[in-house]
Amino acid sequence: MRGDAPGRMREEEVSVYAPVGLPWQDLALSWTAYEAARAAGTGREFDFLA
Repeated sequence: MRGDAPGRMREEEVSVYAPVGLPWQDLALSWTAYEAARAAGTGREFDFLA
């Protein structure tokens, strides 16, 4: 269930996303997660076109 795992505990830990769908599905999911993180004031700015 959502919220059962503590997530990252230290700054050195990273999250890895493994794509499982078609490229446009992966982009839609990653953009949604990125925008949610920005709205929450977490994470880092990232240039998707770089």
